[in-house]
Amino acid sequence: MLQLIDPSSGEEFDYTPDLHVVLPHTSYVIEVKGDWLLKLSKPRASLLRTCRALKDRDVPFAIMAERDIRDNGLQGRLTELLRRRPAGARRQAGINKSAWDPLNNTTPTADDLRLWREAQEECNALLRRVMGRDPEEFVECFQ
Repeated sequence: MLQLIDPSSGEEFDYTPDLHVVLPHTSYVIEVKGDWLLKLSKPRASLLRTCRALKDRDVPFAIMAERDIRDNGLQGRLTELLRRRPAGARRQAGINKSAWDPLNNTTPTADDLRLWREAQEECNALLRRVMGRDPEEFVECFQ
């Protein structure tokens, strides 16, 4: 939980982000929201207040919406790939968690490997796009 100050009123408020990534020299806050929620005025106003408070504290902030994942079918493709991907001890140290089979017990088909790599590239592009856009402008586009 983060304690923030509303730049408009000066009032303190608590905020619990969906993701708070802390790295040695910086941190990032990421919210994941359904499009339907961003269309409602009260949640949108609350999110805009959070955007502005984080901006005042120079905390990088990004919002990922339902449309970012569903509009191009990414969610369905990831669901299918993860269903086919070998299950394993992905929490084990010293393994390549981004590999098709982190434990190297199976060899993917050429098609699975191609789809896996394409999905990785698409997820990386999604993160760059989401992290690169202005969160306030993005929230306001739902009005």
